[in-house]
Order: sequence, then C-alpha cells, then structure tokens
Amino acid sequence: ETAVATVDGTDIPMGVVSLYARESQAQTVAMYKSFMGTADNIWSQTVDSESGTTYGEQARDQFLEQVELMYIMKEKAADYNVEVTSDDETAIADAAAQFWSLRHTVREFMSRSVMRQKLILLMRKHSSPLLAM
Repeated sequence: ETAVATVDGTDIPMGVVSLYARESQAQTVAMYKSFMGTADNIWSQTVDSESGTTYGEQARDQFLEQVELMYIMKEKAADYNVEVTSDDETAIADAAAQFWSLRHTVREFMSRSVMRQKLILLMRKHSSPLLAM
C-alpha cells in the first residue's frame, strides 16, 4: 500500500489516513446538518480568501497531521510508561470486529429505509389511497 507520510522511519499507509478522513468527514457532515440543516458544498467553501484554501483542502491537511500525531504518540508512548498489553490488543480487536459487524447491520438498515422511502414516494405519486394523507 502507498505510504503518504513517514514518521521516525515508519510509513503511514494511505488506508489509515483514508479511514481517519472518512470517519472525520462523517462526523463533520453530521454536525453541520444538525446545526445548519444541510451540509451541501461544505468541502468546497473557501475558508481563507487570501490563499483560496477550501474547507476540504484544510480538512485534508488536518487529517494527515492528526494521523501523524497518532504515530508520534505511539512512538513516544514508552517514554511515558504507556503500553498496550495483549489484553488491550484483544479488547481492541474485539471492538473492531463488533464495529464492522454493526456497520454492516446499519448499512443494511439504511438501504432498506431508503428503499421504503422511495416506495412510499412512488405510491404517493401514483395516488395510492393508503398513503394520500
């Protein structure tokens, strides 16, 4: 896998940064929707008129910096007597497996929900007496 940065000789894979970026994007979009009602075009909005930097470009740079910081903290953990035990690693692996399982369930639920909404709209369009309310 392609490395996007290197911290103390350790390559940071594109997949790690991409996962962090996608999770951060989802949180940002949810926040914007809750406060503003919409998140349309947030990534293309200019945040620095002098440089022309968009929110998306700024976020990309910040995501990479945050992942680099995580790698640095991992490298320096021993200096502060911080360690991840085998029990911790097992708990992390279990939590990750549960997350992926839940993610699939949520995706399936959302897919069914979207299908249901489309069906209701279609039935309303065709004047179904059951849904004309």
